[in-house]
Amino acid sequence: MFFLISNFSDDLQVYRVCAEILGVEPADCVVFEDAPPGIYSAKAAGCFTIAIPETWMLGDSAAEEAFAHADLRLKSLENLLQPAEWNDIFGPLPPLLVGFGNPT
Repeated sequence: MFFLISNFSDDLQVYRVCAEILGVEPADCVVFEDAPPGIYSAKAAGCFTIAIPETWMLGDSAAEEAFAHADLRLKSLENLLQPAEWNDIFGPLPPLLVGFGNPT
């Protein structure tokens, strides 16, 4: 199941509500985030959080602090593991929740 949510990443309740809609616990969800507020919110909601920083944020101390809170940090979506490797690490894939903020 796949949901696409827009302009929400600074509200942890949205992560919790989406997990509820999917019928899973937030801890069983993986969130891909590029924004510091989204990383903090996803973690506060109890989700496994993957940071994929925008290149213009690299080196910004406040952004770097947020990225350090993520469970995993990737340079790009191209760095995602192959499905078999993902399954070995995390088990069966959970529902996917993708959020997009304001395009920059």
